[in-house]
Amino acid sequence: MCQDKTSCKASIDIWAENSEFIAMRDIKMCGCDSDFVHGLVIPKSKVTGVEDSQKPENIWPYAWDIAASRIDRQEIALAVNPQFRRSQDQLHVHIVRLKPDSRSRMKQIAVKHLRDLSSVWESAQRAASEMKWADYGVLVIASHEDGFDLVVTQESPEHLYTQARCTP
Repeated sequence: MCQDKTSCKASIDIWAENSEFIAMRDIKMCGCDSDFVHGLVIPKSKVTGVEDSQKPENIWPYAWDIAASRIDRQEIALAVNPQFRRSQDQLHVHIVRLKPDSRSRMKQIAVKHLRDLSSVWESAQRAASEMKWADYGVLVIASHEDGFDLVVTQESPEHLYTQARCTP
């Protein structure tokens, strides 16, 4: 049976784009309440993921701006999954809400504070190297102070710390 071409799962909802990136609704939003947000920011060029030397640092401020237009600042979570925990071989930043209990759970792990989003990849790579991890995921959230907090994990930060799926 063919799916209706106007259905959520058969359509693409572009939120924004520029010469480098496209921001769009993730299919995980289909069938969810209107306050549920799950978007993706994807480079227009081929970039595989955290392991790719060509990761664009400016994807983070772009994704943050898109998220800020849809989610309250203290709830924004930007997540990139590790190479072996992702379903696509193209870098994509998940724009989602932080789970309500995530900040308290993060007190047990090393969180790096960033003044701005200009060095997320560099800071994440340094943190992963300190842990001797070749593969890692990245989570960026608003700090309670100025700036941002960075979490690096071997698991999927999308699944650990964010409201990645709704219950329709």
